[in-house]
Amino acid sequence: MDTEDLSQFVKPIAPSLLKRVSTDNNTLMTPTTRFEQNQDLGQLDITSHIVPTPNQVRLSKGNLDISQGLDFTSLPLSNKALEAIEHRAVTLGLAGQGEQKVYGDIDPDALDSKLRVSGGYQLSITDRGIIITAFDETGMYYAVQSIFSLVDVKKPTVLPLVDVVDAPRYQYRGVMVDVARNFHSKSAIFQTLDQMAAYKLNKLHLHLTDDEGWRLEIPGLPELTDIGAKRCFDKSETSCLLPQLGSGLLAITLVRVSSADKITSISCNMPQRVISKSFQKSTCQLTPERRLCLWKHATVSTLSSVRWRRPMSFDCSIPKIHLMSRRFSSTTVKAF
Repeated sequence: MDTEDLSQFVKPIAPSLLKRVSTDNNTLMTPTTRFEQNQDLGQLDITSHIVPTPNQVRLSKGNLDISQGLDFTSLPLSNKALEAIEHRAVTLGLAGQGEQKVYGDIDPDALDSKLRVSGGYQLSITDRGIIITAFDETGMYYAVQSIFSLVDVKKPTVLPLVDVVDAPRYQYRGVMVDVARNFHSKSAIFQTLDQMAAYKLNKLHLHLTDDEGWRLEIPGLPELTDIGAKRCFDKSETSCLLPQLGSGLLAITLVRVSSADKITSISCNMPQRVISKSFQKSTCQLTPERRLCLWKHATVSTLSSVRWRRPMSFDCSIPKIHLMSRRFSSTTVKAF
């Protein structure tokens, strides 16, 4: 099942179902109606195309010809990062392994004090070429994403001449994906990662457990995912969990804990090469979430009815734990 194709498991909503009474003026919004309502909007200046808005952007007259493509191979980036950049370039319609070189240097001392943080950079696009000065490799990567933001996908042959000065305002710039209540496929998560990298977001928060489902496979407690990750109509909830909030029947296991006895890290239940390729290429970190006591239905229903056949209780004084996988760049465990 394609989790991003709602038509596979959700029937179309008839406009009449959205009205409280026949005279209700509520309108079902569609891409067409939104376009019609926003026809009076004008085209934004090119300096507004970089997201998030940089600290400073100065636009000059003229363009840089990139019709022969861009060459990022001289940048001081890892092979994984360069591979991700090449993939993004092709996606935007730029010629791969192009002739216009992009030069860069990691030199914190050359930057203003306000830019001397992870992710800080200066980008200069002139009629002579492209030069990046970054605080670190993350800043170099973000500068390239800013270059991509300036590409007109309808005419990916020129870049405006600009000088960009930027640095992250917040250390934590994240997106939470709730796969406990609404499961998304592996490919959808990877697409999310690609978009996060493009907009300089650096934390992916996976919400793995909740009343509606348990996505964390623990070898010592197989019932949690054998039953807690499935939904069907079973009043006893001995074979699955009852659907909630109109959810469908979907049995998926997304994440596996590395050890049943000692939870020290989390590894995704998918090929090591694939998950490493996605995270190591980008500047994102994975933050799986384990919240046993805040939302207990999936846990209590599964284990009480199958393993012990009696009600269970948990010591909810245990702090909520956020685990950073050892496989990725940051290896920290946060309890709060």
